[in-house]
Amino acid sequence: MNKKERYKKYEISGIIADYFLAQLQVPTAMLFYPRSEIYKLFRSNDVGDRRRVMRVLTKMKLDNFIRIYGTEDGTRIQITPFGRKQLTKLNFDRLSLPKSKKWDGKWRVVMFDIPESKKKARDALSLKLKRLGFQTMQKSVFIYPFDCRKEIEFTRDYFGLGSCINYIIAEKIEGEKLFRKKFSL
Repeated sequence: MNKKERYKKYEISGIIADYFLAQLQVPTAMLFYPRSEIYKLFRSNDVGDRRRVMRVLTKMKLDNFIRIYGTEDGTRIQITPFGRKQLTKLNFDRLSLPKSKKWDGKWRVVMFDIPESKKKARDALSLKLKRLGFQTMQKSVFIYPFDCRKEIEFTRDYFGLGSCINYIIAEKIEGEKLFRKKFSL
């Protein structure tokens, strides 16, 4: 990146968020990052970019996404529980399903039986599945041709629905011709 090309504020936020998203599997108490590691995310040594990074980090601190600590080794950054929750939401919003070049001939069926007391979560789940590319077989039964177990487990955890959602791999389904056509298989 040359001196004329500088990162925009939203690009800096996105790069930092992506970096933190990649670390979400680590327990919150262990999520400490040296500020120098954050700077390494950017190819530029431009002072203006470093100032913009610090402004973004300061804004994230003010919004309670992160805590910034001074230590003997330099500045450390920790994601707060609130920041972790917001990153999980961002991860959920960005969720997409894999599409393989070759179909393995198996259907992924997601079925759920969610009580009326969790109607909002049930409706949000149905909407998310449709947006991800699932086709509806019945009101609470959705189908997809490619492996998506990880994404469904993440969605289940996100909504806190545990055993209310079932993931099934089926070799044959009724109306297969119609679904093959819908998925262009």
